[in-house]
Amino acid sequence: MNSMGFIDGHLHSIFLSFYDLKLMVDSGYDGFVTLAYTPIPPSSVSSLRDHYEHLLFEKNRCGVLGLRVIVGVGIHPRCIPRGKLEDYISLTREYLEQVEVLGEVGLETGGDAELGVLEKQLKMAKELDLPVIVHTPRSNKIAIVKKIIEVLDKIGISSELVLIDHLTPSPLLLDMVLSHRLWAGFSIQEGKTRAMDVVWVVEKYPELADRIVLNSDSGLYPSNPIALKNAYEVLSSHLGRVDAYKLVSLNALRFLRL
Repeated sequence: MNSMGFIDGHLHSIFLSFYDLKLMVDSGYDGFVTLAYTPIPPSSVSSLRDHYEHLLFEKNRCGVLGLRVIVGVGIHPRCIPRGKLEDYISLTREYLEQVEVLGEVGLETGGDAELGVLEKQLKMAKELDLPVIVHTPRSNKIAIVKKIIEVLDKIGISSELVLIDHLTPSPLLLDMVLSHRLWAGFSIQEGKTRAMDVVWVVEKYPELADRIVLNSDSGLYPSNPIALKNAYEVLSSHLGRVDAYKLVSLNALRFLRL
């Protein structure tokens, strides 16, 4: 995939309107990664299947506008379904054969149930050689990232396949990501990360610059679907256009191997 436009590395397009999508096109976007997330945990395997089908349908809906949609499926830690877990895992394995990414998966509180679900999904990504986008929570982030890294080490999945998302400009977090050669995701959103935070990270940790993927995490909650465009203007003024463009497009393509 050759790109000259923005690539949002993580959003939830099923919650975006046609107006939001048109705004992205008009603002210079080439595409985005849309990930699985259900605000209400699926009550049945059929419900989760419908969600995955909805995500696949986004390729058609957004393709009408010329947007490239990279789809991820997976069980979000806040959306662990009721019932026999193995049935949901089997369904997810079925759909992983049809998409480009495992996500959004990860940990929210780090309890045993979440850890078990994450382990099973990472094993599938390792087997299928799929990139993984890993959720981290707003609170207790450092302790949760430590747990995630422990699971990654246990499964033995390649660090080239794993992006730890929703990071903040915390030296402890950044040192963990760097030391394990993981990809670093930052969500440009109120209450998460600002463009100037990313400037600080790149200036303080220049060795991370080629492994940072920016996203808007747009979807169900208040967000800006063109956050990357706005961030690019700030990043360009401080880092230069070449380095800024890596953060809003090229690095995502490299992570996704497109």
